[in-house]
Amino acid sequence: EDSAAKIAAYFDHDYIQVAPLDTALATQARALVQKKPAKGKPYCRPKDATYVATAADWNIAELHTFDRGLLKLSRQFLTRDGQPIVICKPDVNFAGTGLFAEVVE
Repeated sequence: EDSAAKIAAYFDHDYIQVAPLDTALATQARALVQKKPAKGKPYCRPKDATYVATAADWNIAELHTFDRGLLKLSRQFLTRDGQPIVICKPDVNFAGTGLFAEVVE
């Protein structure tokens, strides 16, 4: 119960955008997984494909993560409007709200 409550509360933060996953978006995610990368380039793992497909569909040009595998995919995918999706770590010195509200240096 405690874990379930913590997970539910996590999604209430302003730095989280909950996006519905429908058949069209799932199909886009599957296409990213099936796309053959150039030799030596990282590929989009199934666990990351939904994030990248959602960013592309919502025209989000910057996707924040700490996932090393996902960080390697920066600029390999485009938004619906044709902008490269920059995948980077969030700025932990941001004096905002939510996750980084207490981290100001």
